[in-house]
Amino acid sequence: MSSKSVTGICESCGQERQLIKAHIYPEWAYRALYPDGRVNNDAPLLLVSGSESRTRRSRIGIYDDQILCQSCDELIGRLYDGPAKRYLLETPLQVFKEMPEGSVYVLPGADPQVLKNFFLSLVWRASISQREEYGHVDSANPHQNMLKRIVVNNLATAQDSFGVFITRFRSKTIKDASLKYSQVPYPTELNESLYWILNLPNGYKAFASPLNNSNLGDLLPFALKQGSPVFVLEWEDFETSNEVEMLTKHLKRMRDQKRLG
Repeated sequence: MSSKSVTGICESCGQERQLIKAHIYPEWAYRALYPDGRVNNDAPLLLVSGSESRTRRSRIGIYDDQILCQSCDELIGRLYDGPAKRYLLETPLQVFKEMPEGSVYVLPGADPQVLKNFFLSLVWRASISQREEYGHVDSANPHQNMLKRIVVNNLATAQDSFGVFITRFRSKTIKDASLKYSQVPYPTELNESLYWILNLPNGYKAFASPLNNSNLGDLLPFALKQGSPVFVLEWEDFETSNEVEMLTKHLKRMRDQKRLG
């Protein structure tokens, strides 16, 4: 939690309140990128702009001081951010099924509705932020009101409505990098539906639809649903992922800039 900032209209409660420096991704998602989760002021995180225009250093990531009041930020933290940290960072996976395409795991004891709404809350928070890093999440805007209702009221939604499913990277040669990776949401198309990719530490990669028209197809049984287990699909190697391709591109650009500078 950060100190209070300006007065404005809170995007959650709609009241004029003192707004605070609220993280889009929770603070623990940044702290987890440090060794042992301890922030190192002498070696802060390197944030790469999505526009590829610049890089900068930050201790605990990106926040927005114009979207949430303290009460609403704390409510979202209690409802979603805290439980999601326990589930994604502190709960060991259990094997559910081995398949040729990859393993299927379950997160024992995890609440699927809370996790689903946590991921949808990240899409919603990114879509209401004015930070340039999240500017490309505007396509969630037509469904912002419904996303807001789901998040603020912790509503249960059908398995194929605003669909969310979770994957986790396999990694052999750069395993530590796969566990210490995070990224702002970016779009992809799956079964002709828009999904946002949400990368979080510990190798997790969630697919979350901001639309109420998800077409999950064969993935439907693994989507998050109230009363069902939380499944995690391990089907993608980090070394050959889009994430590594983007990371390699940014690192090359940074090396070129340093050489020319």
